[in-house]
Amino acid sequence: RTKRSSQRTLPLRIESKPRATIFINDVRAGETPLLNRQLTVGRTYRIRVERAGYRTRRETIIPSGTAPIRRSYVLERKR
Repeated sequence: RTKRSSQRTLPLRIESKPRATIFINDVRAGETPLLNRQLTVGRTYRIRVERAGYRTRRETIIPSGTAPIRRSYVLERKR
């Protein structure tokens, strides 16, 4: 078997104010809101939320359980 077809995934939803660009494991995933991006349970994901003129937000997520993953960020302006 090359890959397990039974690997569980959970949906990820990310919102931000103001709108921003989302990177997952340093790969551009799109703009907010990001809806129903599937993440494999048990794997580690590095989330980065950026917008020019605002402080970048970073978070590491390891999906577990069965509930969807929801994140909401309020970005702070750089001084």
